Amino acid sequence: MWSNWSQPGPSIATTAIATAVSFAVGYVVTAVFLRMISVMSFAPFVIYRVVLGLLLLVLLQAGWMPATS
Repeated sequence: MWSNWSQPGPSIATTAIATAVSFAVGYVVTAVFLRMISVMSFAPFVIYRVVLGLLLLVLLQAGWMPATS
């Protein structure tokens, strides 16, 4: 957030474009994952989540990523 509310923020157009892109990417990813698990098992998704979780733990433990903002 802004430290001073009088400073200008992103325009409505920028916010609308970001929202539309976020929706489109989320929709495509959800469709791909649903199609993937209907054909295969949950194993690829589980492996992806475990690897991502382990990476997060390594980054936190090494101090490359702060635990708080």
